[in-house]
Amino acid sequence: MELRGLTIPYAKNRAKKGREKKTNIQKRMEELDNLISNPANTDDITRKLKTEYIYALNEDLCLIYENKANGAIIRSKTKRNEVRIV
Repeated sequence: MELRGLTIPYAKNRAKKGREKKTNIQKRMEELDNLISNPANTDDITRKLKTEYIYALNEDLCLIYENKANGAIIRSKTKRNEVRIV
């Protein structure tokens, strides 16, 4: 029980940080998209840099979703094995 008392708060804190990171990435991508779509604010070089930065942020966001999917797969396998045992 002592181990569980340590792991649950750790997992909650880790999940909270992950949600905050995802939200920050999405906000930043929206801001950059708005800047890129307004041609008066940028020239070609800065537009290209911002587009590349959006792609990098998108890769980070994809990794977050991939980790969430892997967690769901593991939980599903665990539940399936628990049902077989019982």
